Amino acid sequence: STGLERLQELQEATDELDLKLRQAEVIKGSWQPVGDLLIDSLQDHLEKVKALRGEIAPLKENVSHVNDLARQLTTLGIQLSPYNLSTLEDLNTRWKLLQVAVEDRVRQLHEAHRDFG
Repeated sequence: STGLERLQELQEATDELDLKLRQAEVIKGSWQPVGDLLIDSLQDHLEKVKALRGEIAPLKENVSHVNDLARQLTTLGIQLSPYNLSTLEDLNTRWKLLQVAVEDRVRQLHEAHRDFG
């Protein structure tokens, strides 16, 4: 396929990943601090965050795909714009931060559960 088609594909892939990350970030943004949660609700919150962990797991594929496409374009000698490069960096960073946030919350909920249990 031509470089232009790959560039188009990269654009679509980054848009899709951005949207999926945004949806997960909205959920993350709605979390109450673990310290504010009622003891009885801890298990429920744990189920919810584990469900989110399951939902975002496939995004690893999206992230790899986007990074692969960018590499292919570079290999073809097609210069990515500074905008494209910063978007890629941003998506990779957000993906890492999301994973860290989910794992931290799982850990905090487990600890809170144990402390009250």
